[in-house]
Parts: sequence; structure tokens; C-alpha cells
Amino acid sequence: MASSYRKSKIFLAGSLGFILGLGFASYTPPVNAMAVFILFWILVIITLVLWPKKLALGFLMASCVALGYWRYQLTTTPSEVASYYDKNITAVGIIRQEPEVKPMGINLTLKLTSINGQVLRDKILVSVSAREHFNYGDEVRLECLLARPEPIEDFAYDRYLARWGIHGTCRSTKIILLASDKGNPWLAGLNKIRQASDQIIKRHLPSQEANLASAMVLGTKSNLGPELTQAFSASGLTHIIAISGMNITLIVILLFNLLLFFGLRRQIVFWVVVVVITSYVLLIGVPASAVRAGIMGLLGLWAVYLGRLNNLDNVLVATAVITLSFNPLLLRDDVGWQLSFLALAGLIYLYPIGQKFFHSPQSFINFLLDSLVLTVAAQLPTWPIIAITFDQISLIAVVANLLAVWIAPALLVVLLIALGLSAIVPWLWWWLPALFGLKYLIDVALLSASFPWAVIKVGSLAPALVFIYYLSLILVYYGKKLAKRREKVLN
Repeated sequence: MASSYRKSKIFLAGSLGFILGLGFASYTPPVNAMAVFILFWILVIITLVLWPKKLALGFLMASCVALGYWRYQLTTTPSEVASYYDKNITAVGIIRQEPEVKPMGINLTLKLTSINGQVLRDKILVSVSAREHFNYGDEVRLECLLARPEPIEDFAYDRYLARWGIHGTCRSTKIILLASDKGNPWLAGLNKIRQASDQIIKRHLPSQEANLASAMVLGTKSNLGPELTQAFSASGLTHIIAISGMNITLIVILLFNLLLFFGLRRQIVFWVVVVVITSYVLLIGVPASAVRAGIMGLLGLWAVYLGRLNNLDNVLVATAVITLSFNPLLLRDDVGWQLSFLALAGLIYLYPIGQKFFHSPQSFINFLLDSLVLTVAAQLPTWPIIAITFDQISLIAVVANLLAVWIAPALLVVLLIALGLSAIVPWLWWWLPALFGLKYLIDVALLSASFPWAVIKVGSLAPALVFIYYLSLILVYYGKKLAKRREKVLN
């Protein structure tokens, strides 16, 4: 096979076909899954018969489109709890995630073991009073009216929950603890460490700074408050406090460059950053979003380490295929996945172009320019998705990021060090550097968001406009690539 086509070309064609198949399936009415599976094998046989003719690569891609379509169909099978919708139920289950504190109460993700005495394995989201106290791994029995998740105005809430396998919601007024420590012992231990870490942060920092530190280190954004949450959103700095591939990739690469700036060897820097990011993902409890973000972040680190940010097409596509194979619903319904993937694509394809245009012989100025280019490269591909999802675009984001992103990776490291040292010797001095950094970030966010033109409302974007925008970015990349080839020919 490799005699006619490069292996990388074969892999890229198959992977893109698989992703296209998932995309077609997510936006078209369902068809018979068995028929699609049979079509897949027919196309595979045709591919093998025609190989190594040029037409074979097209049939290979078509077979992978069918495979992606079939994989998506398997994900959308009817839920077990569907027959209990709009009925009063008595359910028994185990809390599979750390309880999520909301303004109106607490949300529990419950992995069911039974409903009305019948064995049933599915997930539902249960809302309980803020007075209730439960932990990961608690086994509970509750009574409630089970509801089908429905869209909320323009927000596809049903699809949002379905991506994590949650197919029912209910508000329970009667819930009883049956047993504790029924979850994964390793995850339970991580959750206890996370809770203890949150308490340490709150003991050593003022309220607002402690909430920001908990958001950055532990991913707990619920205590930030509406004013600070809106300020970070309006200033385009949400990625600093979000557990996403975009956030972690930016932190990884900025931290890598920052340590290199201070003179550490490249190999040492690489392993320091690996330890920091791995510790970060473990500390926040290894949620699926953080694991995915960590993989994407370390991929970005590996790219920087090799110095090959412009030659990672297959690695980027492989990351998408692996994550989507486990959960095809991420492609359409997970904005975090979309932003992570697009931000990483921006780092791979746009960052090297920006580096050549913005360069200074002075190391500190060059570090600031590099940080700015890095941030813009990651954000450029994400703007249409942000505009479509949140109906707004931050105009102050570039300036705010120039002021803030240089300190974010160093601050994360300082917070992790202070947290570790405080667990051994609870000394206030560990937190002083972090306190100044947190105050600085808060001031930047509040000041940036205070400008009346900081954010513009865009409403719904026309699909043609989004297409033209992404086409422009693609033309910029390939235009630069073509110019480079011409330069080599002339020389």
C-alpha cells in the first residue's frame, strides 16, 4: 500500500473520512445502522480490489465516512430510562461525579442501579436542596418525577447532557443516603485531596483571590461570582480559568517558553511542564474534559519540544479521531472540544507564521511578542464558535491577553507549589507571590471589561460568513506555504 501512497496520506484520508461521517450523521436523520455497516464493508472490498490505483484512495475515504456514520448511530440508541419519563420513580444509584454547586441547589450525576425495583444501568441528573450534603461514591435512594431533557430556548440542553450519557433529569425532595465509598477508590481519594486543597486555598487567601485560585487550580468556577465571571468573559480571558484544551495548551507552551527564557535546558523544561500538567489534571479529579485537555496540551508541548509546530497534521487529526471514537457526540455538542481542537490547530498552523512577522532581538520583548502571537493564533480559529455559542465577541481580548497571559503559566506553577508546601508547613509566606499575581489578573479582567466597547453582540452569524472566515485562514496558511516554496525554488 505504501508503494503508491505515503502512509501519512492514507492515514489522513481515512481519518478525515471518519470525522466527516460523524459530522454527516450528527446533522442528518438516522438511517438503518446495519445498512451503513454493510455499505462500509462493500466500500472496503472495492478499495482493496482497486488498490493501488488513484481511485482507491477515494473509496478508502468513503468507507471511513460510512464507518464514522455507523459509529455515531451506535451512540444514539434509545435510553433505558425513556420508558420512565413523566412518571414518579423510586431510584437507587451511585453518585459518579463530585456534586456540582449551583445557585438554586446541588446537581448530582447519578449512575442508576435500579428504578422501581427493576435493574437499570443509566445516568440521570438529580437536583437537590443546597442543604443536602453528598459526596462522590455515595449510594442514595430517591423519589422524584423523571423528566426528559428538553432544549432551553436556543440551548440544546438535551444534547448537552447526552454527550456524557445523561438521559433524564429530576428534582428530588426526598433523598436518603444508603452507603458511602461505593465509587472508584482512586477517584474518591483524588476528590478528597481536591476538597482539602480548596480549604487550604480559602484559609490563606482573601475571598475573591481564593475563588480565582480555586478556579485556576481546581476548576471550581461556581464561587467566582457573576461580576468576575462576566469580567473574564468580556475581556476574553476565560481560557485562563477554564479546563479546556485551549487553556492547558496555552499554559503548556507559555510555561515552556517562560522556563526557556530563564535559561533552563530544553529537556529539563519539557519534563517540568509534563509534571506540572499531570499534577494539575490529577488535582482537579481527572474529569473527562480535563483528561482530553491534558492530552491536547501535552500534544502542543511535544510539538514545541520537537520544534515542529507546522508539521503535525496527522497528530492533530489522530487526537480528534481517538477522542471522537470514544464519544462521537463531542463533535457537535461539546463546545469545549470544538474550541480545544480549533485552538490547537491555530497553534500548529498560524503560530509559526506569526512568529516570523513578530520577532525582536531583545529576549524580553521577544517573549512578550511570542506570548501575544501564541494567544492570537489560538484564538483566531475559535472566534466564530464563540460568537455562535455566546452571541458576542470580545474586542479587548488581544490587549487583555497581552497583559495577562504572560503571568498565567507562572502563576499556576506558583499556586501549585504554594499548595504543596502549605500542606506540609502551613506558612502564609508561601502564598504572597500568588496573591500579587491573582490581584493583578483580577484588575486586568475588571479594567478590560469596563470599557463600553469591550464586547459587541453579534447575534446569529450567517453560515456563509463563517465559511468565508475559515476559508480566509486556510488561504493565509497555504499562501504562506506556497510563498516559502517559491522562495526555495528561486534560491
